[in-house]
Amino acid sequence: KDEEKENFSDREGKEMKIAALLNRGTALLQMKKFESAQTCFLEASGFAKNYTSLYDKYHVSLMLLRVTILIVKQEYADALKLNKEIMHTLEKLPIADSDKQSSHAEALNQKIQVLVGLRQFQQAKKISKSIFVRNGAKADGNERTLKTLISICRLLKDVNKSELDDSSTIKIYEKIGDLCVNLECFDTANFYYEKAVDQSISGGIEDKKVLGGLY
Repeated sequence: KDEEKENFSDREGKEMKIAALLNRGTALLQMKKFESAQTCFLEASGFAKNYTSLYDKYHVSLMLLRVTILIVKQEYADALKLNKEIMHTLEKLPIADSDKQSSHAEALNQKIQVLVGLRQFQQAKKISKSIFVRNGAKADGNERTLKTLISICRLLKDVNKSELDDSSTIKIYEKIGDLCVNLECFDTANFYYEKAVDQSISGGIEDKKVLGGLY
C-alpha cells in the first residue's frame, strides 16, 4: 500500500509538472519564442512517458503543439513526419471517441497547412475534401479552405498553358499568392509573389496596372 501511495504521489507530481510546462510552453509559443516553447513541450513529453495514464492524456496534445511550432518555423518535412506519428498514436490510444476525433481533426488541418507549405496543393485539397464530405457544414472553416484549394489547383493548371502571355501569367501568380494569404500560409504566398516579380522582369513587363499589386 505504501508503494501504491508513493507511485500515486509521484504520478501526481509529474502531472503537475506536465501542466506547468504545457502552460509555460503555450505562453512562450504566443510570445514567438519557439525554441523555448519546444523545449517545454519535449520536457513535458518526457514526464508523460513514465505513466500510461499521463501518456494517454497529454502525449498527442504535446505533439500537436510541436507540429504548430514546426509549421511556423517552416520545417515542413519534420512537421509531416511528426504528423504521421500523431495519426499512428491516435489509432492505439484508449481515449474517448470525442477526444480522439477532436485531435484527429486538428492533425488533419495541420497536415493541410504542411502540404500547402510544401506546395502539394492536390494532396491538401484531397484531405480538405474528405473532411468536408465527412463533416459537411460542421467542418469549421473547411468549406472556405476547400474552395480556396480548388481555386489554387485550377490556377496552377492554367499557368501551364503555353498560350498565356506574360501579363496573364503574372496575374495568375499574384492570385495564387493572394489565396495562400487567405490560408495564412505566408511563405507559400511569398513564393508565388516572387514568381510574379521574376516573370515581370524576364518578360520586360512595364505595365504599372499589372505590377501595381506586387509592390
